[in-house]
Amino acid sequence: MNASGWRPPESASSPTAAWVLSFALALAGLGCAAEVPASEPTPAPREQPSPEPTAMPPTKPATPAPVWLPELEPGPHAVGYRQQWFEDPTRSLFDPSTGASTKRPLLLSVWYPSDAAAPDGQGGQGMGVDDYLRVEAPGAGAWRERLARHVRKVRDHEVFDGEPTDALAELATMARRDASWAAGRFALVLAHPGLGGSFSDNFVLWEYLASHGFVVVSGAFLDASGMSSAINWDPATSIADLDRMFEAAAAWPGVDADRSVVIGHSYGGQAALAYALAGRDVLGVVSLDSTIEYANPDEPWYEEPEPARYLGARERLRVPTLVFHSGGQSTYVEGLTRSDRSVVVLPELQHNDFIAHGGVLRAVYTEHADPKVRAGYVEVADTVRRFIARTTSASQAPEPVEPTPDNWTRLPAEPGPPELAEVLGWIRELGPGAAWERCASHEGCAAESQLNAAGYVLLRAGRPALAEQVFATVVERVPESWNAWDSWAEVAAERGERAAATERYGKALELVVELERSRPRSDNAVHRARIERLLNELEAPSG
Repeated sequence: MNASGWRPPESASSPTAAWVLSFALALAGLGCAAEVPASEPTPAPREQPSPEPTAMPPTKPATPAPVWLPELEPGPHAVGYRQQWFEDPTRSLFDPSTGASTKRPLLLSVWYPSDAAAPDGQGGQGMGVDDYLRVEAPGAGAWRERLARHVRKVRDHEVFDGEPTDALAELATMARRDASWAAGRFALVLAHPGLGGSFSDNFVLWEYLASHGFVVVSGAFLDASGMSSAINWDPATSIADLDRMFEAAAAWPGVDADRSVVIGHSYGGQAALAYALAGRDVLGVVSLDSTIEYANPDEPWYEEPEPARYLGARERLRVPTLVFHSGGQSTYVEGLTRSDRSVVVLPELQHNDFIAHGGVLRAVYTEHADPKVRAGYVEVADTVRRFIARTTSASQAPEPVEPTPDNWTRLPAEPGPPELAEVLGWIRELGPGAAWERCASHEGCAAESQLNAAGYVLLRAGRPALAEQVFATVVERVPESWNAWDSWAEVAAERGERAAATERYGKALELVVELERSRPRSDNAVHRARIERLLNELEAPSG
């Protein structure tokens, strides 16, 4: 399925054994739940995602009854909830219990603005807290009970220290199952739970955001094999699943996919950062106690090869970022220099207090009641709402400056070197020579490589004359660069100017041979052999 908005999944990969051990030790005691043993599933029926129903005609929204955490003032919308089950046609799984191959199953849980004034029969069915422990998506098949057991185990572990209970079963939520969608198009929030977590473990925040006009989509994130319902540290699988979630949601009439953010708790916060660092089209990132903040500052695990593959190259993050933690260090966040960052420290919260299961339910409805945790969760939810509202706002009006609380740190984005698109603009507007001077005046702008890359863009875009001028400018500025002569020769060859191409390749060969003598590296030998071959082709009789 290659519908509009689909982006190919990343190739899957497993963390090194050493890193798994160090990460497991780092997370010890943080309350991540393990999966309940279950029988192996049979392949689920294949079902393609169905579009969200057409929105009802506009009506004046009614304010819903206060949520059972009244400090969080709900927005103008009622809240709808639904699940959708489908398969990813790009990825296959092997079921060892049957020997059959099946497509990767995906469960989407969706919280969305609903129409409180919908006619009878379209207002949805009221939900209690325990309704979030059920998997009722059509097509879930044999996976249904497996996921439901896992979600209940996560809830009981995070709220009641592993002791099952039905004490919350009758507690009402804001959501109504399968309610009609409110009229309009709403910004999208992609949500990723933490290691061993579940799709519904932060449902209070998701309801709160939906009441304020956001569509929240959370996934089950089965492991790469599909055999375990517990979420593993596997950014490749997370990125691919988030891609598929984005594609499905982008097709719904009630979603404005051009206004999307990604949010996650614990490992889900790392996955959210990895998703944005991978270049996905989101406007902001929210990280809820990702545990990156607790890495050893002398030997940070995120600099090891496997984590760095997804969390390295921090300068690639160009969108605003909101980071919460309970008192670790912010070395990683400080390295996200091209992002406008807000760091909020809440020392009264433990790791699972940043989600509804561990925070709200535990701090309000159990013997562990703690008003500081309750207040901390309220601050998290309200800050997230305001951040997403600002980040996804379609208004171009400047945001008012808000006072910064003592537990906040604002790290504005640092100006970086100009990107290729900006250099191309200078070339077109000012000419190659002036573009070189302007680039060279910016700290970190490698004028030779930037103009060389721009020349190739112009050549491939059908502007060989301007590309010729760009490459000539580079040669003029750095005549000792074999690569500059090589590029200048290539544009001559493209234009059919054999004599000029031969002369320029000859100079490039002379310089690369000299470089090979002083630095006998294999890549220099490769360049020499390639240029010699091109010269032989140019000097061969035509026809």
